[in-house]
Amino acid sequence: MADISTPLNDWTLRAAPVNTQQEQALDIPRAACTKIPAPGGGLIHQSLIRADIIKDPLIGENCFECEWTENCDWVYETSFDRPSEPDEKTRIELRFESLDGIATVRLNGETVARHRNSYRPLVVDVTDKLLPSRNQLEVHLSQGLDQIGIEESTAPDGVQFATEESLGYRDHRGEPRRIFLRKPAFGFGWDWNPRVATLGLAGSVQLVTSRAARIESLSGSTLSLSPEGASVKACVELNGLHYYSSTDARLTVELIGPDGTEVARKSRPLLVCSGFSEVDVHFFISNPRLWWPRGSGKQYLHTLRARLEDASGQTLSLVERQMGIRTLRLLSAETFAFEINGKKIFCQGGNWVPPDVIYTRADAERYRSILCSAADANMNMLRVWGGGRYEPDYFYETCDRLGLLVWQDFMFACSPYPDHLDWFRQEVAEEARYQVRRLSGHACLALWCGSNENTWAMCDWWGGKTRRGAHLYNDILPRAVRANAPHVPYWVGSPYGGETPNQYGVGNNHFWKEPGGTLCPDPTLRTDLTGHDRSGSFFISEYGYHGPCSLAETRRYLGTKDFDRRSRSWIHHTNTRSYENTLRMAVEQLYGIDLAAASNQDYLLYGSLWQGVAYAYSLDAARFRPECSGAIIWMLNEAWGEAGWGIIDHSLARKTAWYFVRRALAPLRLILRRDADTGRVDLMLHNQPGTPTDYAVELRANFPDGRILTLAQANGRAKRERQIVLSLEEAIPADAFVSAHGKAGEQALDSVLLWPGSFTALLDGDDAQPRLAIHPADNFEDSQTLALTLEADRFVHGVHFMLGEHVLPASDQYLDLFAGEARTVKLACPAKDAARLRIGWVGSHCRPENHCLNKLHTINVI
Repeated sequence: MADISTPLNDWTLRAAPVNTQQEQALDIPRAACTKIPAPGGGLIHQSLIRADIIKDPLIGENCFECEWTENCDWVYETSFDRPSEPDEKTRIELRFESLDGIATVRLNGETVARHRNSYRPLVVDVTDKLLPSRNQLEVHLSQGLDQIGIEESTAPDGVQFATEESLGYRDHRGEPRRIFLRKPAFGFGWDWNPRVATLGLAGSVQLVTSRAARIESLSGSTLSLSPEGASVKACVELNGLHYYSSTDARLTVELIGPDGTEVARKSRPLLVCSGFSEVDVHFFISNPRLWWPRGSGKQYLHTLRARLEDASGQTLSLVERQMGIRTLRLLSAETFAFEINGKKIFCQGGNWVPPDVIYTRADAERYRSILCSAADANMNMLRVWGGGRYEPDYFYETCDRLGLLVWQDFMFACSPYPDHLDWFRQEVAEEARYQVRRLSGHACLALWCGSNENTWAMCDWWGGKTRRGAHLYNDILPRAVRANAPHVPYWVGSPYGGETPNQYGVGNNHFWKEPGGTLCPDPTLRTDLTGHDRSGSFFISEYGYHGPCSLAETRRYLGTKDFDRRSRSWIHHTNTRSYENTLRMAVEQLYGIDLAAASNQDYLLYGSLWQGVAYAYSLDAARFRPECSGAIIWMLNEAWGEAGWGIIDHSLARKTAWYFVRRALAPLRLILRRDADTGRVDLMLHNQPGTPTDYAVELRANFPDGRILTLAQANGRAKRERQIVLSLEEAIPADAFVSAHGKAGEQALDSVLLWPGSFTALLDGDDAQPRLAIHPADNFEDSQTLALTLEADRFVHGVHFMLGEHVLPASDQYLDLFAGEARTVKLACPAKDAARLRIGWVGSHCRPENHCLNKLHTINVI
């Protein structure tokens, strides 16, 4: 009999105030104190929203109306029948994948377990405690904050930190006591999301029936690659279920190729002893199909299958996992770079946060949508940030399939954690062992990192006053990785390296306080994007720029059609303390526009264009610098609706900046830079795949009135990832702007502009508007796709297409058109809606233009 899992999904939920006085003091709705349906468990807010007891906390200012939910206890209840009559060789376990909160579990009135870590499962042997039918199961949950004093969250040296609250800004965000709670910290509020303190059944709940012995975990790793083949190891963790009896068994391990054929197979008899044991099975694979990160090759995945049988041949346990055959090294001496299958990879991507503050309502499809958007943006790495959670299996499985490397933080962020407490150290050790083993076989997993910014904070924010947390990052966590996944690199923190973390020329960096960084202490330097060119970082694992969402998304998350940018709701849904001032300075610099006086629509347009321009420039800078091996923007996605860091909004739409990022991360990218000392203009072809390719490139001078002048041309063969293909030392006309154009093989490359610092001069040549010729392309893919070819008689910035107030999914959006060039754009627009299509851009004197296209033939927009 193989393991049998019986899901427990039919739950109810009720608030459990300690007494009537607490109920009245907290103003708990009476409906919350009666049982309400909680199908599948989930977090308490999901059930309360469905029961119409609270409104969605992420809309408008609703979160302030449901603060009471974190101050009382909650009870989940269900009943179930025993799945079968157990015998002496059978074990029935109750498994909670994740309990968010301080939990007490009661079965048929008896307390059977207590638990306080949402990052590892709770498993309870209930074999001898089950009735044949109508077993009553209760899970009591509390935040646990009432058991912790503020003085306890302050280190003896006086150090305390909890993001916004500790910085003296929004006092409703942040919670210094969260450091004692092993649960997603961001739920207590951060600079970029509200306080919606989570609680609930945050994962599956199952009854698992096993007999004699079972496979607890299975993972595969590649030990080495050679011209002859690959050496592969399968690690099988076994559990003998009887506390003193062993089990005669046979273990069979198979490796199935991407095409479904068997690649390797080994079988052996063994004696499964009581409790934990581990078996390693080695294979040598000739001519293996390798797994590569996106942009560097294909993502071939193999199936690793382990079967445990008893002496009679009956299956006791069967487990399957995917694995990719690949080697990975972190090169940290005199560089910071990842090497996959012997090749250094430039890592480009985004920081990942949970896709919803109420994180259990983000289903597999939501994850798939965001991850596909990351892949479509040419990303090849995501960093799972340490203030969220270890993501569900389908996150890592999807990253395996898409070729997205994962930099995985342990869940410690921006605080001095209480590692002086024995119980806390033990909890972290067990959590780390579980998570490292769970994720060890994923091809996508590139790195385990000790924390987000805590080692940096020790010397920078806290001035060397506290060492709280150091024992975790320097001892417990690296030991857990070494013992359970020795093939995965470990890094102490992000940022880390050198005498003081975040210094250049060693390790990795966070780019926040330098000129060009959003949190630069001198506000006037925050928009100096050339600071990225002067960076000496080997690898930037976090930096970001704000940008608003579309009009439709802004109206959705504010809960109103008309909004005031001075209102409390608007401020609540804007990002950090520096958001408005930085954005105003940036838009004034780029476009000469006073953002404070702009309409809502213009505010959203210009603000989102700034975010796109800033991300594109910074990513180009990282790809251009020969010592840099990676750039990871903050951040990819949003946990709620806001004008924030992300390039994919909470409704899963791709923001303006997403298109700038995708162009900047194209596998073949032209990058223009001017040498600050000599004035020489260099054109680089960044060739991410590294495959030699022929090129033909040209530098042009662009004049505001539409005239163009060819400055230089070159052709040749690019044989390196980074190659300067053309340089220009001659003087450039004073009123001209340099652009680069070209082809690699038969592929037209995106034309790029040498950073002018501002678009005002380029767009202010005269009062004449650009003439745009727009006509249908020769080929239509289907009735749901509209293909348009665009031409302009002068430079046009930020061309985009909309249907109503919605930006259309398209092959490109917010693009720049250069005089004399034709660009074809494919729009997800049914033919029946073409008459309502609108085109917009930034026109003469940086004024926004918006026109309706009401017929499908050549259109001159004047």
